[in-house]
Amino acid sequence: MRILVACNGGSLAAKVESGLRSNGEFDVSLLKRESVARSLAINQPSVILLTVGLDQSRDLQLIREFGLLAPNSAFGVIGPATDPKFILHVLKEGVGRYIDETEFQSELAEFIEEVGRSPTSHPVSTGRLVAVCGLSGGAGTTTIVLNCAVESARLHKRVALIDLDLRKGDLGPMLNIAPDHSISDFCRNLSRMDDVMFQQCFVPHSSGVHLLAAPIDDREISEVTPERILCLVMLARQRFPEIWVDVGDYYQPESAAVIAVAEQILCVLRQDFTSLKHAVGFMGFLSQHQIQSDRVSFVIGKYGQSKTLSLKDMESALGSKVLTTIPEDAASANEATNTGNPVLLGRPHSAISKAIRLVTDKLTPATRQA
Repeated sequence: MRILVACNGGSLAAKVESGLRSNGEFDVSLLKRESVARSLAINQPSVILLTVGLDQSRDLQLIREFGLLAPNSAFGVIGPATDPKFILHVLKEGVGRYIDETEFQSELAEFIEEVGRSPTSHPVSTGRLVAVCGLSGGAGTTTIVLNCAVESARLHKRVALIDLDLRKGDLGPMLNIAPDHSISDFCRNLSRMDDVMFQQCFVPHSSGVHLLAAPIDDREISEVTPERILCLVMLARQRFPEIWVDVGDYYQPESAAVIAVAEQILCVLRQDFTSLKHAVGFMGFLSQHQIQSDRVSFVIGKYGQSKTLSLKDMESALGSKVLTTIPEDAASANEATNTGNPVLLGRPHSAISKAIRLVTDKLTPATRQA
């Protein structure tokens, strides 16, 4: 049984860890409370134990976030039994047991025993998450992620497209969509999010793409946090077969959180020295954040321009084969951008469209329908 203990240190945390580790049947992980979200998004434990802190409102917020990220995990909270109102709030959030810290050994053992007797929950269905990173300007990253989502929607009927390029937010205009809600609205209302509200955050497009737009006002960007974005991704995975995310600046915390949990990371770059420099920096970023590089695929955008580095030299410097190339076709790309009609729909037989279909086919070949 995997047990994750979320705490900020202290004697209680040490006692809880010691008590659990004394039982050789348990695989125990002890993490700081603020570091738990990423772990839950990657790997679901059987049990989550949260030790309460000094800020009750923050405790309740964490409980909601953890519940969204790990809906099948049993959840216990350990703290003082001196505030019945707070305990009631905790239990209303769906926590299975509030454990009195003064008697935690007996109550925790009883809770773990109950979990062991409970039938295993059915796993929540999870859609594939693809994070798309532009490693250089002018490579056509937004065009690529948009049209990959359109092609994916053709195969799956409906997919999610999330604009995490928070300050640019070009995906809405490129779909000729003026959204009423944005990613900031989701983050701001996370504590009361239900299925209806979640669906309302997304704008459906005739292609089958459901867009969650970037903030409409830059002043709303502060609402977007890594923890809330991980909750967004988890909810989207339960509702869409595929989720495509334009991560914008990959080094931003919310973008890094998505990259860390994505099944596929698609990096778009140009055939020039600065792109290679950024690619090397990106691989160092992955190593620093302990993200496996085998999930990364490179795509060359606007391929075929003059005076560029050769594809062979690019691959040698990257230490990896390029997945494919997207040819330069300014006429098709500009028409699509200016009309708000994706090139895959407006010019389905263009070289760009054919190359983008190849990208989606190579990234997720098992999902392609006959």
